[in-house]
Amino acid sequence: MKRNLDIKIVLHGFIFALLGVSPTMAGSHLWRINEIFSNADGTVQFIELKECCGATAETALAGKPLISVATGHTFTFPSNIPGNTANKHLLIATPAFAALPGAPTPNFFFSQVPFFAVNGDTIDWAPLLNYDEFTFGVGILPTDGINSIRVTNYVTDTFVTEPNTPTNYLGQSGSVNAGCIDTDGDGYGNPGSGACPNGAAVDCNNNNAAINPGATELCNDTLDNDCDLLTDCDDSPCSLGSVCGLVDVPAVSTPALCLIVAAVVGCGGAIFRRRRS
Repeated sequence: MKRNLDIKIVLHGFIFALLGVSPTMAGSHLWRINEIFSNADGTVQFIELKECCGATAETALAGKPLISVATGHTFTFPSNIPGNTANKHLLIATPAFAALPGAPTPNFFFSQVPFFAVNGDTIDWAPLLNYDEFTFGVGILPTDGINSIRVTNYVTDTFVTEPNTPTNYLGQSGSVNAGCIDTDGDGYGNPGSGACPNGAAVDCNNNNAAINPGATELCNDTLDNDCDLLTDCDDSPCSLGSVCGLVDVPAVSTPALCLIVAAVVGCGGAIFRRRRS
């Protein structure tokens, strides 16, 4: 539920309108939580604030926090912002959001990922100053990587669910697909996403279906086929194979065979079956 401060804001806006002026004292209390977005695993998230009332000097953001009540995570604005703030947007996002095609450049980044809980949370903007908060319950926030919650009435907390429309302070807007971005159809995505059929592991080559975290490492193609950052003979599935310079040596069980291989592997009890060629 919104705070009583909203009523005061509406009254102040009405008075300013009657006087034909707009407030110019630097502040930050007229920013509102406008849009919330997350993919299924919370790696791609953004919160968009919007200046609600046409105030031109809502620039004093430094030191004020945006808090997730469910996770306990806090983002604190590191500085004030310049310029005319009337009806502007502020975009705070995870780094993975910024890497997606169609994403406008965030104004600030969350260092804690996921920042808020996907399955229900209260987002609180400067709680000690009673600026704004928005609560969504279990199952309310879409996690399909396409749709978001956008608030349509800040007083009543009325919102709609629709395709995301993140907008930054410069007015740049866009829309992202943060579901399973699986370009080559192998069931893995980049970035990794829990929405992908084969899980959230990152596909290191999203343009080649034969290369993915579930593939078998080939030992002689100079490629990292299984996306473990190891290639060919450096990868454990290959390191014991003959293609990587290892050959079979028969187990020795008779004195005659022992004499033949003694100079190489020695005799006695157990004999190693493999050696470097």
